[in-house]
Amino acid sequence: MNLRYDMAKLVIGAVNVGMILYSSVCSGLTCTFGLWGIATAVGILCLAVKSVSFIKKNESIWMFVLVLFVTIPFNVRLATVAVEECFAEINVFSKILYIVMVCMSLLSAEEIFIGLLTRFIWPRQDESFISELKKIDENIDQNG
Repeated sequence: MNLRYDMAKLVIGAVNVGMILYSSVCSGLTCTFGLWGIATAVGILCLAVKSVSFIKKNESIWMFVLVLFVTIPFNVRLATVAVEECFAEINVFSKILYIVMVCMSLLSAEEIFIGLLTRFIWPRQDESFISELKKIDENIDQNG
């Protein structure tokens, strides 16, 4: 397929997933998508990755990279809402530190969940460069 067309599909899919995730955070009484929005966003992200031809057999790495960038607005908004609700009476500097800690925790949990989901959906992946480096080291140790 055409590389430009594949990149356009990937970018459009990632932007849509980011918008759906951002709008699915409940703020007060206005909850537009909620959990269904999150599930829909994960499904759209899987479809976007599957539809691009140059990602075949490397879906795990691409899902990791896409989730890293796509969930930034979602994590910041969710962390801000959570810190404002739970820690309303602390100073601004502490709130910023709590927001950063919550964002990093959310990102770690999301990456683990998406990694497991990706391996469940696409179990056969190409070996990563780390496995190949280990093989090279083993060959060097055996030969020399």
